[in-house]
Amino acid sequence: MAVLSLGVRRSPGQVVKLWLIRRETDFTQRERAVFGIVAPALERILRERPSSALPPSLTVQERRVLHHLATGLSNAEIAGRLVVSPATVRKHLENAYRKLGVSNRLAAVNALEGRQRRADISDDADTVA
Repeated sequence: MAVLSLGVRRSPGQVVKLWLIRRETDFTQRERAVFGIVAPALERILRERPSSALPPSLTVQERRVLHHLATGLSNAEIAGRLVVSPATVRKHLENAYRKLGVSNRLAAVNALEGRQRRADISDDADTVA
């Protein structure tokens, strides 16, 4: 029996393990090389935890754009990190805003972090003249 495994730490107390098991023959050198090439992508996928506050209709790329947005990057900087055009980033943000029911960057970041929008909070506050 041949086994290839990949372990990814998602949090201090949680490790996700991916096992590839072949019962009859050993893995070829080529198969091991391919696993080595895709392992970083698998690690990234296993590490990414979608926020439970976010709608499941958000695509992976929309989530990535939102996470970069939350770190304060501009559309051009996000485009550079994701190797896409700024127009693509803009389109991902438009789609994410629609799905989140927000209309600006701050509200999108608040939704990403599971916080209530400031406009909703300020409705209850009394204003002092």
